[in-house]
Amino acid sequence: MIVGVAVSTLQRLRRQMSKSTDEIIALERRLWTESDDPATLGEIVLDEAITVIEPMGFITKQQAIGMPAEHPWRDVQMTDIVAHQVTDDCVTLAYHGQGRQEGRDEPYRGSIASVYVRRDGRWQLALTAHQPWNHRNRPLSRRQLPAAQASVGCQHLVGVVQPPL
Repeated sequence: MIVGVAVSTLQRLRRQMSKSTDEIIALERRLWTESDDPATLGEIVLDEAITVIEPMGFITKQQAIGMPAEHPWRDVQMTDIVAHQVTDDCVTLAYHGQGRQEGRDEPYRGSIASVYVRRDGRWQLALTAHQPWNHRNRPLSRRQLPAAQASVGCQHLVGVVQPPL
């Protein structure tokens, strides 16, 4: 009976993680596709949030709302997604993102890390950092990492990883 309860609990936790991850990925995609809408930023971004995008530096929620994109991103691609549920109310998300904006010849490509927290029953963006991504480089394999990083374990580099129980 104990084994059955443990398996049931494990399955329930994985479903919750999957549901949370799906919801967060959908929110993250909206931040791309609705980046010209201050109301979207107001809804998804936590009041205390910080965005780090060089060369602009640190951006607060109020600054982001005050300077929405002129045009939303289109042809958005999110690949190599990694998500970890740190606590019941905190999920980290990392991925390679790519999108195009009207008036730009080249797509934006970035390695993006975001942290979402759940407040009052809804997920909100607390922190996001973007850095340029050379899409021609393939993800690092365990053998390519420095020894100190390789010893930690890198099964989380590609794909969504379920938290250990």
